[in-house]
Amino acid sequence: MKLTRRQMSKLALAPFVVGLSLSIPGTAASARSQGGDLVVGLGTRLARPDHHVTTAQADSNVAVHVYEALMAFDDNTTPQPQLAESVSISEDGLVYTFKLRSGVRFHNGDIMDSADVLASFERHKRISPGKSLQSNIASTAAPDPLTFIISLSEPQPLFLEMLSAQQYRLVILPAEDRDTEGGANSGVGTGPYRFVEHMADSHVKLTRFEDYVPDERYEGPTGIGGKRTPYFDTITFRVAVEGAARVAGVQTGEMHIADNIPVQSAKRLAADPDLQVIDLMPFAKVFTVLHTGNGPTDNVLVRRAIQAVINAEETLDVAMEGFYQLDSSFLFSRSPYHTGADTQPLYNQSNVEKAKALLAEAGYKGEPVKIMTNANYPFMQNSALVLQQQLMAIGMPVEIEMVDWPTNVARRTDGEGGWNITISSSTAQGPLTYFTVFKGYSHVKEDTVLDEAYARVVNSPDIEERKAAWRDVEERVYDQAYLIPSGNRGMKIIASQKVENLEPWELLRLWDVWFKG
Repeated sequence: MKLTRRQMSKLALAPFVVGLSLSIPGTAASARSQGGDLVVGLGTRLARPDHHVTTAQADSNVAVHVYEALMAFDDNTTPQPQLAESVSISEDGLVYTFKLRSGVRFHNGDIMDSADVLASFERHKRISPGKSLQSNIASTAAPDPLTFIISLSEPQPLFLEMLSAQQYRLVILPAEDRDTEGGANSGVGTGPYRFVEHMADSHVKLTRFEDYVPDERYEGPTGIGGKRTPYFDTITFRVAVEGAARVAGVQTGEMHIADNIPVQSAKRLAADPDLQVIDLMPFAKVFTVLHTGNGPTDNVLVRRAIQAVINAEETLDVAMEGFYQLDSSFLFSRSPYHTGADTQPLYNQSNVEKAKALLAEAGYKGEPVKIMTNANYPFMQNSALVLQQQLMAIGMPVEIEMVDWPTNVARRTDGEGGWNITISSSTAQGPLTYFTVFKGYSHVKEDTVLDEAYARVVNSPDIEERKAAWRDVEERVYDQAYLIPSGNRGMKIIASQKVENLEPWELLRLWDVWFKG
């Protein structure tokens, strides 16, 4: 069946459906000015932009301006066509036929076609830590330049959501990048800005792609798709690890935007007439991740003891400087899969005596526990420090190991490094956010109960069945204490008043943003 625009807009939550959500621009085009170099301060070292191998927020902030995918989430996290002109789904739900937009150019001047799409799928499957999202793909084919066909092994009603997901996003690269390794690709995409330069500890520079082909099906941008228009001549993403340095950069005019601003600094800056302070709440979930393969957290009773002693409110109050929301669910309240903010009895227990009893039952002998964290994201480091005190209160000696953020991400994924606990964060777009966690993390494995429940989330044709299955997933993760939610964190962004129409989402969206005057 081929989905028309009217059908897609009416059936946005139904299985097998893609919607076109139109965003109405709020400012007349005549008031928009083109030109200038926008400088953005980010709080961590930047990798070469390569969506296939990263989930890091800072790297994604860069890459989303360079690359595009077949599908993209709109403002309501509903899949929308991006490089796809249309998608038709067979009656049995096994075959997805994508017609590609014609005339879309890569930054190297070549016209994108199905050979590039095929090569991108093959590269992603070969190198991406998120390659498990292709685990149900039986075959792919490119029968002509504007047609790409995916055949699934089993029906998967959330397949288009998977293709839209930002985690290890399956963006389309030139076919020449097929055999490149992670972070060693050409940097060529189809997005509104073109990659120019990368210096890991300094900056990434982009320039406006003059031959960019906006998607005229939309009236304006939506989510990370829609009709995206680049206004700046260049965008420079500058590394400034310390929050104070980012604040000073915007105040002095050396930077125009800075993210992850300390809450107290943002409160003080709100009175500055030359600055704008933007609040994002909720921005992301915060979790404690427990390693099931390394002792002593290979014992489920030890993991349950850690879960029992955690005081989420205390942790968030310190780590987020009071800018947080308590929430026991793994997903935001706007998600139809949200299980309720206070419905999980194993959440936020703060029960020292129960934790001590569980350790005694586990036969715990005082083995040391290693918390791995990083200095790039202060809320993670502060969460680790609070957790250290909570665990010491039940007799657990705790070592905190500081690593850089790329190492933190790599070890969290592959399970290496001898750690027991790490702090993580996710934008929680929906159940598929956790696909790479449950399927890709080497230290969460061989749990048939979890696998069966998650399979029902992904494969059940009825949304109510999927909701029930997701409740089972959360129950199982709580029971086994794989991930322990703390709640929701917000993010403070500051920008010069010279910057107009800045509306961050789960990522910085710098298309359809311009300098005043």
